[in-house]
Amino acid sequence: HDRCVDAMACEICLSQGDPAKMLICQGTCGQAWHRQCCTPPVTGPMPARRVWRCVDCTVRHEAALALRMQVQQQRTRTGGRRA
Repeated sequence: HDRCVDAMACEICLSQGDPAKMLICQGTCGQAWHRQCCTPPVTGPMPARRVWRCVDCTVRHEAALALRMQVQQQRTRTGGRRA
């Protein structure tokens, strides 16, 4: 996601203020949130930007991983043949 963080508005409060505290989702949406606007608020050290995902993207990512695992398990049971 190539958008400038200074021009991004928080998905919750819609403010563009305080870009140093802005989290950018590295999932599929690429949206921004202030740490304090997240539920629950993100506290402690700033998360590594390349691994932080919003709740929606996290759910989608985990669902994709679970599906991939099911496919691998099915292939293992069938000797690599597609069911």
